[in-house]
Amino acid sequence: MNDSQVLMLMPHIKVVEAEGYFIVYDLAARKLFQAAEAETVLLAGFIKKSIADIQVAEQTGAVGLMQALETLIRDQVVFCIEAEELDQYPEIAPTYDSPSWIETLEVDVGSYSVPWIPKIQDLVFQLQPTAILFNLLQDPETSFLSFLNELPTGTVYIQLDGLDVGAELLDQLLRVPRVFGVLQGQQFFMLANGKVLARPFQIPKFNVNATVFRQSLQYHTYFYKRLYIDVQGAIKNAKELPHTVGHLADYTTKAQLLSWIQSAEFTRYWAIRKDECEECRTCCFRYACIDKRVPLDKKTTEGFYGFSSNCSYKK
Repeated sequence: MNDSQVLMLMPHIKVVEAEGYFIVYDLAARKLFQAAEAETVLLAGFIKKSIADIQVAEQTGAVGLMQALETLIRDQVVFCIEAEELDQYPEIAPTYDSPSWIETLEVDVGSYSVPWIPKIQDLVFQLQPTAILFNLLQDPETSFLSFLNELPTGTVYIQLDGLDVGAELLDQLLRVPRVFGVLQGQQFFMLANGKVLARPFQIPKFNVNATVFRQSLQYHTYFYKRLYIDVQGAIKNAKELPHTVGHLADYTTKAQLLSWIQSAEFTRYWAIRKDECEECRTCCFRYACIDKRVPLDKKTTEGFYGFSSNCSYKK
């Protein structure tokens, strides 16, 4: 490190200002932390500035900048390059583009669901969801296990809604190739080296990773490209929403299915970002938060969306 070099953020680092302080998102390590006072000064005012500029600032009263710089370099938050190399590091706006029609498919499975299995299988084939969550409301029938084995795509998660299915059935579910894991109460079961492993599970308040960060800049991180099918076969964007756009009983063609999921009713919440919500726009966790609350249709007088309930983290 020499005086002529300039300070740069590591590509996996994003810095978010919130209510007078800075939060560092380390998207590679999947964690975030609050920058110390001197680190905040560097991150706020000295990115793409020279080491000489930092030294001058410290000599004229900004205490601890060089020590903070060493800490940020050690923690792989920043790095230094020669000024003439700046053109090799152009700023690229983070964008999010999903090739799937639907990213997350959630299905409630009960006795009424059995007749819909062939249509759900075809729906999965047509939409190619990335993740599939099955909420089992009762012990699954043999036809459901066969259905799981024949799924054409997607990583499958199974949630047992208060069911105690027993060790034998749990083992059967986990040995289905596309099933990644089974959530039962506060335990998450998965298969490792042919053995069933259990670990404590709690839904995280925040998901710190590059995918969620990029998505949050353009879309709602919960409602975007989500599809929910209730136990009766009704189709809607999410379980939390009242609006039904179709029914498996009426599903016959891909064109019909796409007309439902591309409708204004189905996609109405997809593009609402945290930056547009009054309660969220100054929150330091807004780019890692998966919020299931439904934004109010009417914006506030300041032009931001509100909610009918308070944030579960802040209350």
